[in-house]
Amino acid sequence: MDKERINKIIKSAIVAFTIALFIPAIWVVIMGSTSHSPIIEKQQLENMTIDEHQKWNQENMKPVGFIEHIKGVPLFISEHWRGYIQSSIIVFIIVFILNSAYLIGGIRNEP
Repeated sequence: MDKERINKIIKSAIVAFTIALFIPAIWVVIMGSTSHSPIIEKQQLENMTIDEHQKWNQENMKPVGFIEHIKGVPLFISEHWRGYIQSSIIVFIIVFILNSAYLIGGIRNEP
């Protein structure tokens, strides 16, 4: 491989890596929503069955504002890091293949 192709592959990898880090986070911000339930006393919680607790949660959940939702994204990512890494790898592969094909496709070997 000549130096020009190697440089284009390195540039493509850097672009794909950068995009792969941010796309899953942006997806969570745009497509996700956050709700909070009020704090419940431990004794009250222990007296509830699982079904009662789920019903109580559904009745008392309140959506939070957009800024509060954005503040919760790092916590969401830290709790779901495996899925975040998996989606980042998929985005990296797709962007790297498309970007490399575009950049290298323009290079012609002249005799």
